[in-house]
Amino acid sequence: MRAKVAGAVLAAGAGSRMGRPKATLRIEGRTLLARLSSALRAGGCDPILLLVAGDLDRGAVDPIEGAAFVINPDPSRGQISSLRCAMEAASDAAGLLYVLVDQADIAPETVAAVLSALAEHPAAVASFRMTPGHPLAFRRDLFLDLFSRRADGGARAVVDGWRRQGWLAQIETADEGVTRNLNTPQDFERYRAQSQTLGRIVHGENG
Repeated sequence: MRAKVAGAVLAAGAGSRMGRPKATLRIEGRTLLARLSSALRAGGCDPILLLVAGDLDRGAVDPIEGAAFVINPDPSRGQISSLRCAMEAASDAAGLLYVLVDQADIAPETVAAVLSALAEHPAAVASFRMTPGHPLAFRRDLFLDLFSRRADGGARAVVDGWRRQGWLAQIETADEGVTRNLNTPQDFERYRAQSQTLGRIVHGENG
């Protein structure tokens, strides 16, 4: 399946445990939205959709070239509400791949591997150490499943159904970002410190 698959970053949550919207968090000068948007584009997604709340301070989020902001009018209804907004915005795409803003980083190669799996499977999910996470991608003909009442409480029940029917390919990767989940300030500061340390090491090797 090489037709265009939209890429979405779900970032409409209030970030109550983090104490601020995760969409505004920065690592090495770039917001998590910008980092993930770049990974989705480099991995082959087009268009790029950024799902945010209507009250997000856009001044706290860098302009992201080639990405469209999509407003979730009611983020309180959970992640599934953002996913449904993304599917509506991607109605002309052949499918949708999505990640969560609190993953912070995903390798473009991970995105590309999941997209490639859609050539032979209706849906595909990345995993790390045999644990599935995100990105999760699915073809357009599965969109309606996620608008059904079964998904009102979240996508998991529907995705589990896809797995039971043999529709979901699980793609094992070496990408820790697949299962990363930055929920608290402590999580974020720990990851930011790790990223800065790695950046200095790489800079030293290349310098």
